[in-house]
Amino acid sequence: EHDDLSPAAFPLGNQGIILCLPASACIPIFFYLFSIILCLVLLFGRLSRSDDIVTATATTTTATSNTMTYPQLTVFDLDACLWDHETFELTALPSDEIMGDLHGRGLGVSGVLCGDTTLSLHRGALLALQEHADGKYPGMRVALASSATTPFAERIARAALKRLEVLPGGPTVWDVLM
Repeated sequence: EHDDLSPAAFPLGNQGIILCLPASACIPIFFYLFSIILCLVLLFGRLSRSDDIVTATATTTTATSNTMTYPQLTVFDLDACLWDHETFELTALPSDEIMGDLHGRGLGVSGVLCGDTTLSLHRGALLALQEHADGKYPGMRVALASSATTPFAERIARAALKRLEVLPGGPTVWDVLM
């Protein structure tokens, strides 16, 4: 029996699944998907309008190194994916820097204090950003998306990205993205 307040997945044979979500999830998911499409369009494509239908086009080529093929673009969602909190729930801009282990690469800024909450990168996200900074994925770009749409949440995110280090002494997450 399906509860109208919880997500449910329905298989479509070998063509994938349909994911049904509660109505309250539709708006955040819309903004999240819109953010990803916007990142793709800004990096690789263009918007075109024809017969009142707006379409986004983007290149689909991949970057290669030796025999490995990598995507041209990887997009991280910020909240609870790249880092461990929801940005819109934070009450203050980042103030103090928290020093800690950067995945065995030495000590660096592993967290920032936002009010009484420490905002830190997830270990897997940090590792992926370190590998990207090391050049392991040549030709691949990294982008971010977020459904936190308030100006204050955006200011918190930008400030944190500019302070959280990927490698000791820099680069920061912001540096890796730029």
